[in-house]
Amino acid sequence: MTYRNPVPTVDIIIEVEGGGVILIERGNEPHGWALPGGFVDYGESLEVAAVREAVGDGVDICIDCHGLYNVRDAALLAGCLKPFNLMFLEDPVPPENIEAMGKVTASTSIPICTGELVHRREGFRRRRHESARPGDGT
Repeated sequence: MTYRNPVPTVDIIIEVEGGGVILIERGNEPHGWALPGGFVDYGESLEVAAVREAVGDGVDICIDCHGLYNVRDAALLAGCLKPFNLMFLEDPVPPENIEAMGKVTASTSIPICTGELVHRREGFRRRRHESARPGDGT
């Protein structure tokens, strides 16, 4: 990845069990030990840069919401999380509310994941039937 503005940077403090923090050994000047971090690119927030620097571009980020949000709040959350390029957002609304899940799915480009709490054929059959209804936006 090429950065267009190498001036703003972000450092990350990653605490480890026992009270320590992770340091990296610098390969470039100034040599020595430092907090992990890197450049912030145009259009990138400090938070997004920090997460990407911490995990790298090769790691997929997934968030499980445990069905705690309503449609409005889940859609707002998805909008805020869009810059993180998530692999998926899991159960942003209660998974048994198929209509709400469809509305959230229609509101974002982030893939929405559900089904871990669905059991037996009947649970999946209902989801398939409900998601196949015409006019529901899914």
